[in-house]
Amino acid sequence: MQTAPTPQKSRVEPLAPSLKGLTLPEIVAKLVLGAQARRIDDQVGVTFEGATTVMHLEDFELAHRAADRLRSGMSRRVTPGAVIELVGRAQKSVSEELFRPGAVRVLFYSTLSKASAFYRCLMPMYALNMGGRAVANASGARYGREALNYDVVVIQIDNSPSSLEFMIALQAQGKKVVYEIDDAFDCLESWHPQYASYGQPARQEAIRTMMSRADAVQVSTKWLADRYAAHAKRIQVVSNMVELAIWPRADRLRRDGLFKVLWAGSPSHSGDLDLVVPVMERFLKNHPDARLVLFGQELRDARLPSGQVENVPWCEFEEYPFRLAEINADVALAPLADVPFNYGKSNLRILQYWATGYPVVASNVGSYAEACGPSDAGVLCDTADEWVTALETLYRDPEFRKTATDVGFEAIKAYDVLPRVKEIEAFYTSLVERR
Repeated sequence: MQTAPTPQKSRVEPLAPSLKGLTLPEIVAKLVLGAQARRIDDQVGVTFEGATTVMHLEDFELAHRAADRLRSGMSRRVTPGAVIELVGRAQKSVSEELFRPGAVRVLFYSTLSKASAFYRCLMPMYALNMGGRAVANASGARYGREALNYDVVVIQIDNSPSSLEFMIALQAQGKKVVYEIDDAFDCLESWHPQYASYGQPARQEAIRTMMSRADAVQVSTKWLADRYAAHAKRIQVVSNMVELAIWPRADRLRRDGLFKVLWAGSPSHSGDLDLVVPVMERFLKNHPDARLVLFGQELRDARLPSGQVENVPWCEFEEYPFRLAEINADVALAPLADVPFNYGKSNLRILQYWATGYPVVASNVGSYAEACGPSDAGVLCDTADEWVTALETLYRDPEFRKTATDVGFEAIKAYDVLPRVKEIEAFYTSLVERR
């Protein structure tokens, strides 16, 4: 590439691949800012502020595609700061065109909850970027012009009037919008922390409106898909995933002579924890060497021997897998109350236990039953007596504990992010008609 007064006076060849990413972002920025292009055969002259840059048609077409993506997101007021930001976005756009030409671009606007954002937005984003047909990013900004640079925009949970207006504005610009929701907020139990806000009829109507206006609704379970299908143009189950390659496992080196029973969960699961309090009362009294470890919620209940209960405080989301593994429990509990809200809950708690290497005793309810039943990777219980029997068996039989651990780790492989890449990719790319 070189500068010349007119395209006819200079002939250039396509840039080497290693130079395209360095040179073309400047051309992209100029095209967005209004540069004029003139083509003669396979040469194109790009004129901006009186200077003409001659380039090969191959390079111009790449720059033109990148510029097309950025134009709609450019601020109407051109300031030095806006130009600097534009050049940065131009570099990113050129890179995407070089390595994934024609890829569908997806932007996730996630909730403020780190855990929900990670599993419902960042993991699908990660899966998309491991494939070859899409490019995905997440944004902490709330509904900015950057969304206009993308083909698909995902809005997680938010159901405010401004989010609805934003959705409609994006669709008017030809963008596809996915509404992500992973809980049955229309049937919350009174003990749930968000019952007071999401239980309001106006809030429920706002959620249904978001679902009905979106191009697709993404949910975490089939039960949610069935429940909300009538409100959506299209509904897609994207179940939760883990990345096994980096998930830490319990080291099994503890030699303190104790039998540790783990329950992990936030206060939103207090109603579920209540199910196993009478179970643990019986089990702990029968076994002085047993301990109930509560990770994430402090429980003081007179029925439980105080010297046999350990409370591990909740931690930052990023630390959770490591803290879970450090507990080094012998068995993990996954109780789930038999109520409509829990029918829509995902099996994430069980996946985390399996990935850590813990044998699981779970309620025979919803997705917990669906996960453990077919694979026999967890002991399913309906009654308190069944819970006690399961714990007694695991307490007395180390070989059974090892077998349950191994079967659970085999089962978790079906939820690893790697085998799910093409499935996630197929959903998001299907939303966009090929250009």
